[in-house]
Amino acid sequence: MRRPGLFVVACAVALGIATANPGAAGEALKIDEITSKKVSLFGAPTGKKIRRVPKSEIKTPLDVLDVSQNGRLLVVIDGEKVWVNSHQVRTNQTVNFESGCVKTQDYAAVRGMGNCK
Repeated sequence: MRRPGLFVVACAVALGIATANPGAAGEALKIDEITSKKVSLFGAPTGKKIRRVPKSEIKTPLDVLDVSQNGRLLVVIDGEKVWVNSHQVRTNQTVNFESGCVKTQDYAAVRGMGNCK
């Protein structure tokens, strides 16, 4: 017996369409934990550092509003939209991004950062 639904799911996974974390389906991306003693804050995805904030001054969880191609995450800290480096935090789900089409994986920081498509 053929199972066309299974074939569609397999194709979606192969093409990277399906989420890599099925337990988080429908759940918003959040920063659950700060892994650095101080977090660098940036005004733009590719901009210069604005300042560094001690871990103790950042309340988690933080909603992630956007993910840049270089792996920075847009969040609101003290009422200000800022970008943080993904390697300084731990998220509740997989974060996929491209960095000059170099496979980027940093399991110590976030869960299963992605690869180039």
